[in-house]
Amino acid sequence: MTTDPYLVFLDLHLRLPRQGPGGRADTEAALKLLPRLRKRASILDLGCGTGAQTFDLLALTEKSKTRATAIDILPQALHKLVHRAEHLKIPENRLAIEQGDMEELDLQGETFDLVWSEGAIYVLGFQRGLELWQKHLAPGGHMVVSEWTWLTDTPSSGASAFWRENYPGAETIAGNIARAEAAGYACLGTHEMPATTWEKSYYAPMEQTINEMKKEFAPTDLAARRVLAEAEREIETFRKFGGEYTYVFYALERRG
Repeated sequence: MTTDPYLVFLDLHLRLPRQGPGGRADTEAALKLLPRLRKRASILDLGCGTGAQTFDLLALTEKSKTRATAIDILPQALHKLVHRAEHLKIPENRLAIEQGDMEELDLQGETFDLVWSEGAIYVLGFQRGLELWQKHLAPGGHMVVSEWTWLTDTPSSGASAFWRENYPGAETIAGNIARAEAAGYACLGTHEMPATTWEKSYYAPMEQTINEMKKEFAPTDLAARRVLAEAEREIETFRKFGGEYTYVFYALERRG
């Protein structure tokens, strides 16, 4: 029996503490690029996954008593988020959890002081996501997104071969700032995620999970094993060429 490759990919990532590289220190660094949030400010966390950055944001803004709305399309991810929120005893007046499609959000006109998205805007495309989400910003509101970004204009053939295949739309920092400006924003600053974050929060747990999952699939289940092999290839590519790319946080302010 052959396993659906998408289900293997999904299972792998949902087992991880984070569905992409990130950490509290990077979330905090990105948050500091913005003016201080007002008391009881509202935050919209899009593509929240299992909510690692959601809980970091709530902790980092606890004194301001912010309220976050976390949205993801995957019920499996939201189930984990709900379970952790209950374990941490997050009060209902600080966190709302909703299932929704980032491309077609039904927020009934509600706007937010801060729209936040870590490692998810690539699904829509950087500029298109910024354009679609702009209507969810309250007057004077800000947006912070992290995006896979080239750190060089001339990547090595090894890095280029993998990422031109897996993320052909990726840009440099300057290229993404130009896209943000074209979408109607001014960039207040950027934060580059260090390689240590990728390794500690993402690839080390992923490598361990891959080894565990290999034991679960029969040698003849080639589809499942190809998914795991591709994940290993991604890790190997980073360890060889990680200095050429990273996730970059872009702190943005809507113009006009």
